[in-house]
Amino acid sequence: MRGTVLDRIDAMRLLVRVADAGSFSRAATDLELGQPTVPRRIQDLEESPGTALFQRTTRALPLT
Repeated sequence: MRGTVLDRIDAMRLLVRVADAGSFSRAATDLELGQPTVPRRIQDLEESPGTALFQRTTRALPLT
């Protein structure tokens, strides 16, 4: 994820919210963001370390 330090902090906050909510869509609703925005920002965050932060399944979204 390219951008400022504040962008990175916002992305980390989003990561925590998704982990707490257990779903991208619930986190998007809670944060009043568009549905496609959340997975896109998480994907951007995953690019830096080059690893998945969540184990995506149809039933759960646990952290890796």
